[in-house]
Amino acid sequence: EMKKYFSYVLDPKSVAFDPVYYLATFLDPIYSALLTLEQREIAVEHLKDLMKEHLEEKKEDWHDTFDAVGENTQTTSKSPVFRGFKHVSKMLANVSHTGSSQSTPFARDLEKYSSDCEKLRLQGCQVVQGVEDGSGQGGVEANAVEEEEPMEDPLDYWVANETKYETVLPLIAEDILMVPATSTPSERLFSVSGMLCGGKMSNISPKVWCNMLFYF
Repeated sequence: EMKKYFSYVLDPKSVAFDPVYYLATFLDPIYSALLTLEQREIAVEHLKDLMKEHLEEKKEDWHDTFDAVGENTQTTSKSPVFRGFKHVSKMLANVSHTGSSQSTPFARDLEKYSSDCEKLRLQGCQVVQGVEDGSGQGGVEANAVEEEEPMEDPLDYWVANETKYETVLPLIAEDILMVPATSTPSERLFSVSGMLCGGKMSNISPKVWCNMLFYF
């Protein structure tokens, strides 16, 4: 019964399935590691669709992002390098030249993001290990561990690295991750506004009421 209720999140074959939940997890540098390979593929495909829609709204050509070979690439021959092993040498040549020749801006951005994810997870593990070991180590290394704090909000990563990416990937990530995970903050705000507008504070001016609500 629970699987049926949450089919819009868990079951890609369901009519009510929405891939944005996979994509939101994928765009979190820390928790993206929780996704399976199939879930990551679904998230990347949905990301492509959103980026295409965004570029079409801006009346820009999205083919340059996904189809065209990016800059700093060069065509290389795939000739065998070992004369005595023709079949094996062809396989090695294909593997060694598959990288830059097929690179696109979208693929390069995914590689950058994947690399940053690994670095952030490693930093988080180092911080946790430093806290568990205690402050008895001393020295510069201990102070460096104390200064580094694990990332709490994935939105901070995308805001800080907007200029690092070639595509509109950071903009898509910000649009998705800026949505609150729960409605608790907004409900709390409604409760506070109700108390401020009650009968005990009926003489409050609209300007003062807005300022008090803003502070809360």
